Amino acid sequence: MMNEKNRAKFEEIIKNGGIVAKIVTRFSFDNMNDEDNFVSLLFYMGLLTNDSIIYGETKLRTPNYVTKKIFWEYFNKKLRKEHSLGHSTEELAKAIWQAGIHGEIAPFIDFISKNVLKKLSNRDLIQFNEKYIKTIMLSYLIMSNVFRPNSEKEIENGYIDLYLEKDVRTPEAEYEWLLELKYLKKSDEKQIEKVRIEGLKQLRRYAKSSEFEGKKI
Repeated sequence: MMNEKNRAKFEEIIKNGGIVAKIVTRFSFDNMNDEDNFVSLLFYMGLLTNDSIIYGETKLRTPNYVTKKIFWEYFNKKLRKEHSLGHSTEELAKAIWQAGIHGEIAPFIDFISKNVLKKLSNRDLIQFNEKYIKTIMLSYLIMSNVFRPNSEKEIENGYIDLYLEKDVRTPEAEYEWLLELKYLKKSDEKQIEKVRIEGLKQLRRYAKSSEFEGKKI
């Protein structure tokens, strides 16, 4: 079932939070490895649910946070296995703890940069984009109970790349985070400051949403 094409479909679902596909109603043993059959099985198993209809095809999405965690955990295990990525569990836990308890996000960003991004091959860097980096971050954030991370959270002012919401299992946490991810190629290095300013403007706009009314910024 999980051949290379189906793995690619699976990762597409993880990165995009869903997929546009045809729902198959009949299966046979001759075509069980077919990509449409694979996605349809995920749907019938409850790992995907109906979202909308686009050009006559069904857009499917992950139905809830528990299911999203299943997908993110799979991505993390696959990423670490394929690239022999090792890390200190204590270092990761401390980095996420500092973000939620002490309001310092830099240790977590540094952890991802040092232990993941810098160790991936040049071949993998070709597929790098904001969604890929976001999925990497999500797959590590769920290893802690400090945050309940939200991807592409919809508010009246747009969609937040990453909203790190406090997890009720860690009442000590005092800080939440809105993260806007930007990815630039080496050739666009001169645009860093411009893109940084644009990102800050977006974050300020998101912070004014009614979703965060009454919260100290």
